[in-house]
Amino acid sequence: MPQPFTPEKERDRVAAKLNSLGVSLGTTFSHPWFVGTISGTLAPSRYSFFDIGVDFGFVSGHANADYYSFYPFAHYAIFVPYKDAGGWYTGAGVGFMLATYQFHETNQFSEGEISENTFAFDLCTGVIIKNVFNISYTLRTDFKTVSNKIAVGFVRRF
Repeated sequence: MPQPFTPEKERDRVAAKLNSLGVSLGTTFSHPWFVGTISGTLAPSRYSFFDIGVDFGFVSGHANADYYSFYPFAHYAIFVPYKDAGGWYTGAGVGFMLATYQFHETNQFSEGEISENTFAFDLCTGVIIKNVFNISYTLRTDFKTVSNKIAVGFVRRF
């Protein structure tokens, strides 16, 4: 027998779908030292979502080099909503890093630019607190090296 409609059931149905837009700032503890992210999620069904976004990386950590990167990515994740607001998520995906180092002339080095393009696999997890704050961790690998990203940001659910 079907259950009658209640406002609580509708609230639970909406809470289980993560559709959002967000921004965050973080670090990789390496180059890039600072990462800004713009992303959006789209939930095809309850308890899962696609996360599509771009990481912008800055600062190489080398005294005579500038660094910037552009990393578009797509992840698929599962979502476990909290009872009051927000939730926990974990997933995996892929991305493509476009990175550039610009070296400045010194006594030891000549001026120049090096570009790297790298396909990578990501594992991600995070929490959304009160449907406003997002704390995330991403492990990224190209199967030769491993890096990570920790970020804190804001999310707007709709």
